[in-house]
Formats: sequence, structure tokens, C-alpha cells
Amino acid sequence: MNPNIKHLDDFPPEQRLALYLEEALAGEDREDRLRQLATELGYKNAKTIHMWTTGGAKVPLRMILPIAQHLGVDVSNLIPLWISQEISGDDEDRLYQASMRMVSAWEWGLIAVARDIYRGDEDER
Repeated sequence: MNPNIKHLDDFPPEQRLALYLEEALAGEDREDRLRQLATELGYKNAKTIHMWTTGGAKVPLRMILPIAQHLGVDVSNLIPLWISQEISGDDEDRLYQASMRMVSAWEWGLIAVARDIYRGDEDER
């Protein structure tokens, strides 16, 4: 389970990504952060990024990886929030919960090491 975004479960699904971005870009230099992210993503001004943080516009899927890289987080933190933003109806909670179980790149590396250790040397068998 992804503990970095668990606190957002208390909010409506369509607001979770906006709230995450608002938290991530908060601070006294918020406007500078919005402009910097906008520039990195190829936008002329920060209005679109601002709209993402308020829920006034949806974040396109193609922007999730660049946003994660900018924020210095694993993309697995943002995908469940993007799914929440996009999917409504009977399947929204099941898809969101399934996406919360994705492992990060760091966890994937740890799993690979653990598998190597516990698999042991096949020559000994």
C-alpha cells in the first residue's frame, strides 16, 4: 500500500490529485514553484498548473511522469491519484485500491534483491 497518499483517501476521488499537488507545491515560493513546473512541462504560464492544484482542470496522463520527476517522487505515488481523477462510477474504488498496491522503483529493486537472496545458488541443488 502507498503510505505517501493514504491521507487523501478521506477526500472525494476527483479532488485527490489536486490536493496532492497543492500540498507538494505549497510554501512561500508557491508562485515560483508553479512557474518552474509550468516551464519544465512546456507551458507558457503557470495558469494550467494552478488549475490542476485547485481542481479546475484535470492533469493529463502524459504529465504524470514529468510531474513525479519534478517533485522527486516515484510515479507510483501519482498514478492512483490520476486514476481517482479520471474514473467514476461503480469501479472507481476498486481501481483506486488496486493502483495503491503498485510498488515503487525502490521497492521493486528491494524485491529483486530479496528474490536473489532467498532463491539461493541453483548449483547447490
